[in-house]
Amino acid sequence: MTFSFDCPKCGKTLKAPDGASGKTAECKFCHTKLTIPLVGVDKAEGEAEQLAFEMISATARTQRKDPRATLVVERLSPEYLRTRSQYSPLLQRAIWDYECGLFDDSQRALIDFLVQSQVDFLEKSAAMYLLGLICFEQGKLPNACKIWGTLREECPDSYEAKMVEDRLGEMRQGLGDGSDEYVEELRATMYLKNGDSWVSARKAGFYVDPAYINNIEAAVHWYDKTIAEFPDSTAGRLAHEAKLKALIGWKDKEDFGIAYGAMGEFSEYMPRVLEAYNAFEKSFSEAPSLQPIRYQIAQLYWMNKDFINTEVWLKKVIDQGSGDDSYYVDLANRRLNKLSASI
Repeated sequence: MTFSFDCPKCGKTLKAPDGASGKTAECKFCHTKLTIPLVGVDKAEGEAEQLAFEMISATARTQRKDPRATLVVERLSPEYLRTRSQYSPLLQRAIWDYECGLFDDSQRALIDFLVQSQVDFLEKSAAMYLLGLICFEQGKLPNACKIWGTLREECPDSYEAKMVEDRLGEMRQGLGDGSDEYVEELRATMYLKNGDSWVSARKAGFYVDPAYINNIEAAVHWYDKTIAEFPDSTAGRLAHEAKLKALIGWKDKEDFGIAYGAMGEFSEYMPRVLEAYNAFEKSFSEAPSLQPIRYQIAQLYWMNKDFINTEVWLKKVIDQGSGDDSYYVDLANRRLNKLSASI
């Protein structure tokens, strides 16, 4: 006879023969060393606790067909719940506030908890994970990325850090926007804002009439200045991304659908897009935004009926995905199938 139990790390269901309780084994899915739990009374208690948890917890809510929630689905084990019961009262309150849908109260409690002078390592990682999860469920993806990025940096060996590790890159690809990231250098911040002012619809400060001024060239000037002065910084990476977005271009829905950048003047801007891409990839080869940019380049070729280069760049997206079934890899495969059927 066998009995089932869940891996405390990956949550996958495992089976063990009767009599194996208390022995050390290895999860066949994530290869974590674990102790096989006791059966009988402890098993029944664990199943009841798990059932109660699934009835009231936010984790159960993530099992709905919510596209955002697919990134954070995680089944927590009864062992994890027992650990949680030992948390400090303030952290436990934050968790209960969250599970009751009192997100603002939970955020305040979590922040109050994290700014304390002495915070236990395990409790700190749990609090940072939950704080990021609240931002994620509220659709504040830049904030969630920031908090979980800090979680990975400050608590790299924690259970929660491993939970978000694979999801951060995927989230940042889908986000495709680092505008809310913190840049330490004040001068670099000024340069980035100067560039953004030419290619964004935001109205801030005094009104500037942009008539007869090439917005893209004005923006690129400031992005290049940032790249030159802060080449290996966060500001430099953001400037590379912003420069590529400006050169790739956009269609203005309010201005008679006029297209700018490579979307409007393909032959003029496309060589500059490729040059900017090569510089970005060379400087920041692991940047999450490279995948959406690669797809944008393939899309530009597609729009201009250059199907040979479309195929080249779609395959580049797929190859760089390293076999992952990520959003842009799936998108590239679908476009490639359509391309093959059209030729």
